[in-house]
Amino acid sequence: MNKGVLFAMLTAVLFSMLEPVSKLIADEISPFTLTAFRFLIGAVFLAPFAFAEGRRLLPQKKEVAAAALTGVLMVCVSMPLLQISVQRSDSPALIAIVFSGNSLFTIILSAVVLKEKLRPPQMLAVLLCVAGIVICALPVEGGRLLPVGMAVLSALAFSLYTVLSKKYLSRLRNAVSITLSFLIGGAALALILLVTRHPFPSALTPRQVLCILFLGIAVTGVGYLSYFQAMKLGGAHTAAYAFFIKPVLAPLMAYLIGGSAVTVNAFLAIPLIVAGSVLNAARAGKRPTASGTTEAGSLNRQL
Repeated sequence: MNKGVLFAMLTAVLFSMLEPVSKLIADEISPFTLTAFRFLIGAVFLAPFAFAEGRRLLPQKKEVAAAALTGVLMVCVSMPLLQISVQRSDSPALIAIVFSGNSLFTIILSAVVLKEKLRPPQMLAVLLCVAGIVICALPVEGGRLLPVGMAVLSALAFSLYTVLSKKYLSRLRNAVSITLSFLIGGAALALILLVTRHPFPSALTPRQVLCILFLGIAVTGVGYLSYFQAMKLGGAHTAAYAFFIKPVLAPLMAYLIGGSAVTVNAFLAIPLIVAGSVLNAARAGKRPTASGTTEAGSLNRQL
């Protein structure tokens, strides 16, 4: 198993904890405040790695502008939508499964924006994983419709963030580009909240502090660093592998963290999602580029 897939698996474990841990304090802290906290904490955690990697390669003005664009897209659009969907849904596992559809958007957007070829094995992998995610999400009715729709929009915005980061920030090291995006995005969201006089909690309980720190350091800091490392080593298709695994792990994490029961739908979907993930991962890193090297090797030189 190549290193890109290992980083994708680590990403999947950490990202699978996002919705269940967020749900623990979703009714106590607003989605916007929680998002601003966790991304600013994540940026601070990543800052030493960014400094170590970026001492000899300072970002150019256009890269700072691109980091601002991607940061606002991620922190001010995608993640607040996800937090709101978690808050309004009875099942954090359902939202996690729906959000995992971002991997499908990433593959499609990579083909359009980055001109990456979508070969038959990837098409089949997409179909298998789509089928699994749909089975997990059904039935979508009544109060589920709004949070599921918001989770889909969040997934689409996240995929656009991923592809734009790869297109415009590929010269920078992973930690540098992530830290810039998160810091600018988190500061922008905090400023918006201050200007609009959004209510901040006057005090935080120890449980809330622990949840916020975990979301900021483990999920946001380590998780996203691992995600882009998977992309660096194996390309967008390997990084997307994390979100093919996440639907399998999400029900388990929701049960272990919040006590949410695992549905029959989730068990029915697992074989489809695993089959699609294995097929997609098996092809990642083996596709020859125009120069005859593998995609992973080409990306290593670029990043």
